[in-house]
Amino acid sequence: MIDIAKAAETIRFIDIEASGLHDRSYPIEIAWADPMLGGQCFLIKPMPEWGESDWSYESERVHGIPRARLLAEGIDAVEVAERLNAALRGKEVYSDAPNFDGMWLWRLFNDTGVRPFFHLEHEFALLLQFMDGPEEMDVEVMEDLRSRVAKRYPHTHRADADALLMAASWRCLADPEWRRREGFGT
Repeated sequence: MIDIAKAAETIRFIDIEASGLHDRSYPIEIAWADPMLGGQCFLIKPMPEWGESDWSYESERVHGIPRARLLAEGIDAVEVAERLNAALRGKEVYSDAPNFDGMWLWRLFNDTGVRPFFHLEHEFALLLQFMDGPEEMDVEVMEDLRSRVAKRYPHTHRADADALLMAASWRCLADPEWRRREGFGT
């Protein structure tokens, strides 16, 4: 049996939206969520070296965040890096796309000069425990539960919603009582 309270202290799920998917893209929104479905989300004000030429209007159509909004409402990138370190230091941090999210975290920390105090793992590593362990779950059952969760917590290409989807999916698999209480199945 997984200790949900302990997991809530140590596990975080992170998602990042970016200016595009190309090499010079940069992070524009970062969110993390914990297994109790709490978390934080930040819009990031582009640094001077993160120019408009590094902006993809095709990506903007997907995430719906205009660059002008980041300039007006975004938090300074150094402050975002420091907040991430404060929230994620010593935690197990999982992403559903660690190659992309890792690239954008590297860009954030490298360009701000802040040293990161956490690293990313693929959420799949965390999900493996349900396929081979005391509460072994069939892959089809896992996928069915995850698709049920996704109906309530849809993937929206916004960092907060997508981090919450990962956290809720894990919680549904790890916590049978919560799963029943929330109506996701037995």
